[in-house]
This record gives sequence, structure tokens and C-alpha cells, in this order.
Amino acid sequence: MKRTNKLVAAAAVLTALTAVGTTVHAGTKITFGTSIYRNPAGDGYAEGAMGSARNSYAGSPEYVWCYTGVNFAGAPMGACAVYDANGQFAICNGTGYYQFLAMASAGPDSYIQFWWDTTGKCTYITVANASYNEPKLP
Repeated sequence: MKRTNKLVAAAAVLTALTAVGTTVHAGTKITFGTSIYRNPAGDGYAEGAMGSARNSYAGSPEYVWCYTGVNFAGAPMGACAVYDANGQFAICNGTGYYQFLAMASAGPDSYIQFWWDTTGKCTYITVANASYNEPKLP
């Protein structure tokens, strides 16, 4: 196959893949409402997106947050919390280095999910910063 034909074929494949990707994914926006699931033992998980929580109905406001800091000894610490439309509140505290990094990666439009144990310590944290997360409205 001549070099020109190879370039045309490669361009055609790239164009087709780009068109499919654009058609399927362009402009996708997902609303992640807040949710809290608490087990009878006291452990559980909570999730929500900052943008979706911020844009929630004024009659039942929701919020999601994470904060990070360093204690006097220089050890990392942080917490994440969710307040849902039903008036439930969940929080977990973390002092591990990787938990700290996950919490610190939260941005203004992040989706956050966390699990906690019966003592309120974080056992799992996910922070997703993605273009499909609903952004905050003014």
C-alpha cells in the first residue's frame, strides 16, 4: 500500500473513531444527588457531587464537602461529609496519607463517595473529577 493510501486510511479510521466518541460522549452531564446508607451497626457509606448538592432544591438543601489539614505533629488529617435531602448527616475522619491525598483532590465539582466504620473512621474514599459531573450554578 502506498504511503498516501496509508495516510488516507489512517485519517479515515481516526475520523470515524472521533465521530463515534463525540456522538456518544459530548456534553454528557450526570446529576449525582446525595445519598447516605447507614447499617444498623453504625457503619455505612455516603455519596454525592458538589455541583449537584449545590444546585439542590432550596427547600431541602444538600451539601458535600471534604477538608484537609495537618496537625501540630505534621501528620495529615481530613474529613468528608454529606448532608442529604432527608436531613441525614454522615461524616468520616481520615488520618492516613492516602486518605489525605484523596480528600485533597476534591474540587468544586467533584463526585465524592466514602465509607466509614463503626468508629467514624474512613475506610474507603473515592473522588471523581470528571467533565460529566454537574457543575455548580450561581
